[in-house]
Amino acid sequence: HLKRLETVSVSGGSSPYSYQWTSTTLSLNILSPTSKVTRVSASGYNDLIAGQVTCTVTDDNGDEVSASCTVAITTVQVTCCTVAITFTNGGIPQ
Repeated sequence: HLKRLETVSVSGGSSPYSYQWTSTTLSLNILSPTSKVTRVSASGYNDLIAGQVTCTVTDDNGDEVSASCTVAITTVQVTCCTVAITFTNGGIPQ
């Protein structure tokens, strides 16, 4: 199994926040789908596994904002990405 770390940076809104990570790629597994920092693992026989990971953040008022990043995991390189989410009035992202 190959692993990488995904984090979310949140500004605005009303804390506390809740987090929900999802993936559109079957070979990517979200190991901590409701944490601010999560690990993504990949299993398979390919040298490259790629897909999109999305984090939806809900603030204390029930407003939701989502952002995505592309995940690429190879057998020789594991990197991290940060998803940035900004709440404005009414939960609409800037």
